[in-house]
Amino acid sequence: MIPIRDEHPTRILAWVTLVFIAANAFVYFGLQLGGSTTEQEAMLYAQAAISREITSGQPLSSPQRVLGL
Repeated sequence: MIPIRDEHPTRILAWVTLVFIAANAFVYFGLQLGGSTTEQEAMLYAQAAISREITSGQPLSSPQRVLGL
């Protein structure tokens, strides 16, 4: 559960945290928007955690990935 408020709130803004969030968002969306659709799909399949691969311990073949099996 994400806390909505704290009994001892701070009075200053967490600048370092906001900078890290902004940097991560910039890198993530910068990589997602760059390149062709084929390159984006290749990155997705290479980096995504596919639950069937995790539970079975075996990578999906290309036809299974395309069909979503």
